[in-house]
Amino acid sequence: MKWYLRICRNCRCRTDKRLLFCSQCCIRNPIRYDPDIEIGWFKSLKRRLFRSAIDKAFDNMTPYGSLETERKLEQLHYESATRTGREKAGSSLALAYGIRAQVSEFQLGDPEEAILLYWKASDAAPNEARWLERAAASTYHLARALDFYQKYYISLSIGTSIVKLQEMVDRKESPSDLYQGALISYILALHCDPYHVPALIGRARTFAELGKEAEASKDWEEAVKVLNRALTVDPNDLTSRNERAEAFEALGQLEKAIEDLKYTVALEKDEEVEKRIEKLEEKLQSDAKGQNID
Repeated sequence: MKWYLRICRNCRCRTDKRLLFCSQCCIRNPIRYDPDIEIGWFKSLKRRLFRSAIDKAFDNMTPYGSLETERKLEQLHYESATRTGREKAGSSLALAYGIRAQVSEFQLGDPEEAILLYWKASDAAPNEARWLERAAASTYHLARALDFYQKYYISLSIGTSIVKLQEMVDRKESPSDLYQGALISYILALHCDPYHVPALIGRARTFAELGKEAEASKDWEEAVKVLNRALTVDPNDLTSRNERAEAFEALGQLEKAIEDLKYTVALEKDEEVEKRIEKLEEKLQSDAKGQNID
């Protein structure tokens, strides 16, 4: 676990926050460490400024996923006397919480515990929108699972325990309240990073579940704007291209969605994406036939 200067790998601008897209050039995941670009004074300066006692403490820790490591990171975070030290430890501590949250949600079937852990991650690293977005996404998925369970008494997905869902039913919890909770978390994530596309997409889905189609459309459109910029810088950014395809589909622009998905499979074979293309093409043909009949 190491700490590096936050400099965009594309336009070389500096940032004091971990943003999903560079605020200058809009490339996705702008802060990536590349040892090949380090030369001379920069390498020496980094050793002098960033090889602190807290970095040395990281080296002696066991890998993430260990509660022992989590406790040590908590101690480093809360006892650090400097802002830089707290930020370093906080970012690492948030990652430790995030890993445990994924285990709770997807292996133990306990999304409520996962949501609490994502909130703890956000408290540890308040400048990182991803943890608020993950808390929101887990809340959204739990709302859908609870809604499905209340209707059919089976689990929507493997990741959510039926026992947990029944406990929620017994407590008279409602999917609507959970969707509202997800919405609040998405809003907070976007307050931290207004261009965090997964949060925009998640909020759009949540608005749709709550019957607020106009608000959902605005978020889909905003997501497309951000992704357009990102794909101008890096046309082969497949994550952004798949997200834009989803946004185009939600906005009813099926031809554009298909175009993005075909670009994706041309670069990387993916059966799931190919199935999405087939379904969209069938829907496009069906819509065209309906228009001809009218």
